[in-house]
Amino acid sequence: MGYYSYHTLSLHEIKGTDKTEEVIIAEFLKEFPDAQYAINESDMAKWYDSDEQILEFSKRYPDCVFCLFREGEDDGDLSNTYFKNGKFQLCGAVITYDDYDESKLQ
Repeated sequence: MGYYSYHTLSLHEIKGTDKTEEVIIAEFLKEFPDAQYAINESDMAKWYDSDEQILEFSKRYPDCVFCLFREGEDDGDLSNTYFKNGKFQLCGAVITYDDYDESKLQ
């Protein structure tokens, strides 16, 4: 079975290189061809090695910040994971609701 998610890989910050985001992502996909089935696809996919692969690759561009957006198959399972020079920060989504305000009733 497994857990399916939508994935989008982008560069949050590009520094220390004259390469574009498109070129850097293409290099990543050349090194990790299985990732092409998960990144920026319209269908959900399993990509269990995402963190390890991006961590490893981020060392090649130590001044760049990569961002992996993931939307899991369960409602509310959303996250951004930021990678820089072999380190990462996982940022889970926080869903909030406005307080009830009677003046906004329509």
